[in-house]
Amino acid sequence: AGRSAEEVFFQSITSAASNDIEKAPAIARAMVTRFGMSEQFDMVALEQVTNPYLGADGSMVCSSETAARVDSEVGGIIRKAHTRALEILRENRDLMDKLAKYLLERESITGEEFLQILREYDQAKAKARKSVRLRMSGELKEAIETYVADHSNQYKSMNDFICQTLEEKIKQD
Repeated sequence: AGRSAEEVFFQSITSAASNDIEKAPAIARAMVTRFGMSEQFDMVALEQVTNPYLGADGSMVCSSETAARVDSEVGGIIRKAHTRALEILRENRDLMDKLAKYLLERESITGEEFLQILREYDQAKAKARKSVRLRMSGELKEAIETYVADHSNQYKSMNDFICQTLEEKIKQD
């Protein structure tokens, strides 16, 4: 996520996210080789853990061809996760900016303060969505009224239009 954040917020890539680059493939590889979390390999153990208490070192118990397929699967998981992280960050850019501003002003944030900012953000988003829906429903009503007025010989009112349209739909189904 750190690497993705660099891309979204700074439009550059630095060595600051080196821990992400190191850890993400290790987690993805364990998902594929140890935890059975791969569609391609299903629940087949492809790696044997030799030192579970001293770093959980593992060795592959498969052919070199299968190991190459594992590498490909791991790369796919990493790319998919990176793409999703970019989407999440871009979709929530306003929230991230709000949190950054808060941190710049106060230098720290409690869990309660964070949740309050998140609630306010969610409420503002919900209000904006409702406003768009209301606008759209008003535009739809206006379009139907215009259509009914243009076809006044066929429909006496918007109600007649809706009833006839629903009856036709029911007959089709």
